[in-house]
Amino acid sequence: MSSMIAVNPVTVQKTPVMIKQNAFRCVIYDIDSLIEFPITNLRKLWKIMFDSVFENELAIDSIRKWLSAKIAEIEYQLSGFKITLNYEIHATDNIRASVAAFGSVATKEQKNAVKEAIDRVRRAKNTTKAIEADHIKVIKLQAIFNEMATKARI
Repeated sequence: MSSMIAVNPVTVQKTPVMIKQNAFRCVIYDIDSLIEFPITNLRKLWKIMFDSVFENELAIDSIRKWLSAKIAEIEYQLSGFKITLNYEIHATDNIRASVAAFGSVATKEQKNAVKEAIDRVRRAKNTTKAIEADHIKVIKLQAIFNEMATKARI
């Protein structure tokens, strides 16, 4: 159980999203890439989208569905990686305790096992932190989207 594979609990069809206003056209081919955009750029893009609600009904609906699905996916991944992190921490503690029993006469293999266990914990912590950051960002995006939708009276 040293590495956990998170399965997407909710699938959203990946179709391009087009945001338009007058002559302006923006096509987002991979909606999952929205999480990589800076928040200020998304605010500007969504302002354009909500200024022309009638033209962008499909885009608004697609983004709304994507946000809720992405939040569910990230929360699922986060719970899985927190379980993995706890498992790795306990496994590392057990390995350290067994090596500590030998003291200074511990073999190289035992010392390497401790180093590998510490590396696994570090990687699990980094992965968990990255997923937590994505979770925070998607929650912010949802709040911004809902605020703009409320202002546009959708």
